[in-house]
Amino acid sequence: MNLDVLVARGLPPWQPSSSAAEVEVWDRYDFPMVGTFQTHNRTVLFTLVGDAAQTVSVWAYVMVPAGAEDRFASSAFTSVEQMMEFVEDAFAGNEAVFALAKDLKVWLWTRSEVEEEGNGALLAAATTALSEMSKVVAGRQQSPEILFEAELAQVEVTAKDLADV
Repeated sequence: MNLDVLVARGLPPWQPSSSAAEVEVWDRYDFPMVGTFQTHNRTVLFTLVGDAAQTVSVWAYVMVPAGAEDRFASSAFTSVEQMMEFVEDAFAGNEAVFALAKDLKVWLWTRSEVEEEGNGALLAAATTALSEMSKVVAGRQQSPEILFEAELAQVEVTAKDLADV
């Protein structure tokens, strides 16, 4: 299946295409953050990557392998950590779609391979995808004010994560 049909601009990340149906939410805050949906007779796993409190968010989607649908449908977790380990394992070694959403509406997306092994493989693949999408945005004609604000935001985020900048 062509992974590009999984998402469409302007739709909520947990139901990211007109063909998405039967959304099953595994975790939610003010909105669904992890779960599955059906599209074109296939099951897709979705998850928010990173912080739910941001205006801009990154979402990941992977096709559930044929024959594994029952394992996903009957999934029960005793903790968020256990659920996220299951999610990470489902993405490992697969090509995934990563979507950038603004105000919980899909805006841009790209595909990226998620490494087979390693803690944080999904986050690493999301970072690569985010970098690609950032280049697309930066390549568009922007006003000097927008470019300035973007650079300032980058410095602010970097400074927050570094000690004694």
